[in-house]
Amino acid sequence: MAKLFRWLGLAIWLVVIDQGLKTFLGKNLQLNSLGAFSFSWGANSKLVWLILPATTLLIMWLYLIKSTQLAKTSWPAWSLIWGGGLSNWLDRVIYGGVRDIWPIYATNLKNNLADYALTFGIIWLMIDWLWKSTQKPKKFL
Repeated sequence: MAKLFRWLGLAIWLVVIDQGLKTFLGKNLQLNSLGAFSFSWGANSKLVWLILPATTLLIMWLYLIKSTQLAKTSWPAWSLIWGGGLSNWLDRVIYGGVRDIWPIYATNLKNNLADYALTFGIIWLMIDWLWKSTQKPKKFL
């Protein structure tokens, strides 16, 4: 359980840094009230974009608490995913949409630190799962 709270600390720091950057760079922000990369998937209801991420974060949190077979190398990835998701969800609750900062090259889309954390965390988790067969999982909780 101590490992879970250590990695939760990293997720909270990610939220603090992301929200701080968005506050500091407030004049250069684009409010994205749709889904990731401005996709709406036909669900334009703000309620959907509040409930769906909150439910996903809760299920992920419960999975991490209950799981006893997580590889040591997957914890940072889960932390990045949880922190990025929480920061973007807070934007939706407080501002009505995700505040995006940096443009994505050759597109009219923008993203933020939380988006990079989510992307990097998912890539890390996929790579970790690919190599998981070469290491024996240890109990950490």
